[in-house]
Amino acid sequence: MVLSDTALKSAHRGFWIGSMISVAGFFLIGVGYLCFPQSYFEQYAMAAAGFPGGNAANLPVWANLGVQNLDIRPVLTCLIGVFLAIALNKVTSYYTHTSHSPVKTLARSCQTGHAMNIIQGFAVGYESPVADNANGIGEMGYDRDEMDRRQPGSYRRARQILADLDAVGNTTKAETKGIAIGSVVIAAVAGKLTVADPLVLIGFLIGGAVPFLFSSMWIRAVGRAAFFIVKEVRNQCCWPCPLLF
Repeated sequence: MVLSDTALKSAHRGFWIGSMISVAGFFLIGVGYLCFPQSYFEQYAMAAAGFPGGNAANLPVWANLGVQNLDIRPVLTCLIGVFLAIALNKVTSYYTHTSHSPVKTLARSCQTGHAMNIIQGFAVGYESPVADNANGIGEMGYDRDEMDRRQPGSYRRARQILADLDAVGNTTKAETKGIAIGSVVIAAVAGKLTVADPLVLIGFLIGGAVPFLFSSMWIRAVGRAAFFIVKEVRNQCCWPCPLLF
């Protein structure tokens, strides 16, 4: 997949450049904007965090690096967001890249019919960020006989190029969607829960993800068993056994 790997380099480069700019910008905000003692923002933040006095001077060492009236929590928040985005990219790439087992397993399930493909698709979709962008326009726009008559093997090469580009589109779109969903999850639940408490937020996320994870495991188990049953029935029907007739 040389084509897809090359095409994704520009997207990854842009992500790293944007991440470094964001970290530097939040650091400047923490140094220049949040260094005003007894400001309204600091009083509100300290009261919400449970620190006495409502003053930036009462911040722990990890939040001000031992410097009075310094607040680097926005910088730490940005760094955590960058690392989470990297983790989301890795997870999405694993589930959408054609060289990894989820996509290979999904393709193998097509050997036993549409039902197995649908079951396996549900299993992969419930436990991963998957997006689809089919190259149907290219399939309908080319005449196989006409292309092979003009240049033998051109149709196969064209379909391979389309498949590579489609894989790039799927992976890129899934990565961007994963980052977007991960960044707005707090805003989505802020009106319902007190997200200032990390235990509440983490518990909410884990509680919302566990049903999908177990559903994926159960559906995958059913699909795996059905796959082997169909394969075994096909093998037995292919044997020249007189008991089958």
